[in-house]
Order: sequence, then C-alpha cells, then structure tokens
Amino acid sequence: MRVPIYPDDLIRNRGFKSLAKQLQQRWCGPAPISLADAQKALAHGLGYLSFHDLSETSKACQPGEPVPPEADVRQAIGSAIQATLQPGGELNLEQLVNDLSMKKLIAFK
Repeated sequence: MRVPIYPDDLIRNRGFKSLAKQLQQRWCGPAPISLADAQKALAHGLGYLSFHDLSETSKACQPGEPVPPEADVRQAIGSAIQATLQPGGELNLEQLVNDLSMKKLIAFK
C-alpha cells in the first residue's frame, strides 16, 4: 500500500508537512519527537522507505493514482509510529492517529 503524495503536499504548512507538524505537536510520549522523526514515521505509514523516498517519488506522482482506504492508511500509520517512535504506555496511539487530518493530503481531498 502506498498513498500518492504530490509535490504540493510537500510545501511548507500544507499536506504531508502539515501532518508531520501535527504529529510532532500532539505527541505526548515519554520524550518529545523531532519533526524529522515525525516525517519518518509518517512516510513509513504512507508506504515509503523514508522521507527522502517519499519526496523523490512525489516528483513523478500522476493525478488519479489509486488511493488506499483511509482506514487502512490510519492503521499503517499507527503501526509505523509504534515501530519507529516506540511510544510509551501513556500515549493513546489510536486517538493520536485518528486526530490526524488526512484531508490535508491531496489524495484524500
């Protein structure tokens, strides 16, 4: 599963970058996370190897590419956060993932 990311999603304060910032700000794990860590976890959850892979792939993303169901994407993001950021027990991971505004990504508009 791979969510199409378009170049406009990588503009500051829009799309992917906005989601990463939202994840970083709402993170309430045992230690704060950096924006780079949030971007890495989101990139993995959206089906990319890294933020760099996501960024490079976005340059060739064509309109109309298939988009996986939002529920599947949220589940993948939760799994990636669990594996990448290792949240502590006091973090409600499901609530955190459900609060992410997926509509900020062009693919879900």
